[in-house]
Amino acid sequence: ARGLPHPRVPISSWEGPAEVDRVCRPELARLIHLRSRQANAAPHPLLAGPVDLLRGSGYVGRGELSFVGVGEKFALGWGSEDGLRVHREQREQRGKAMLSGKQTITRTVTLHLSNLDDAPATFAVEERIPVSEINKVTIQVDAKQTQPPATADDQGIVRWDLTLPAHGTREVTLVYTLVASSDVKGL
Repeated sequence: ARGLPHPRVPISSWEGPAEVDRVCRPELARLIHLRSRQANAAPHPLLAGPVDLLRGSGYVGRGELSFVGVGEKFALGWGSEDGLRVHREQREQRGKAMLSGKQTITRTVTLHLSNLDDAPATFAVEERIPVSEINKVTIQVDAKQTQPPATADDQGIVRWDLTLPAHGTREVTLVYTLVASSDVKGL
């Protein structure tokens, strides 16, 4: 009004349904994040840039948005859930066959999950295993030692959908073996 710059100017607003869930990717961050997935219901595209995140309690943080076309689905991260804890341990065992020189690496990932809240919590845990692009390397999830049972998708993502009771704990174990011929380097 007086020629001074305004930091924010509302351009438009819209409302639409969203799917809300919790997801944990302990290899990247030992946190369980609240995530929403929704479609752009605005009559125009959403431009890339920072997004202020507001919930019923007010401002909860800031996110980042890529360009989103009209009707296109996108996800927003709403930060970590304070009452849920994850501790990740990884062990590795290496071996080499005497005659053939075949290399074997067995990795064990153990996740200790805790719910400190007074209510049960449902969330997804995703771990990643390597995916081989050559015939000289094979990677397999050990179905007997992986608990609860799980398999990897074609991108190498192993997923568990879990519910922890109030003040409950749970342990998740992923064991996979990588076998490579003797001439493969860099493992």
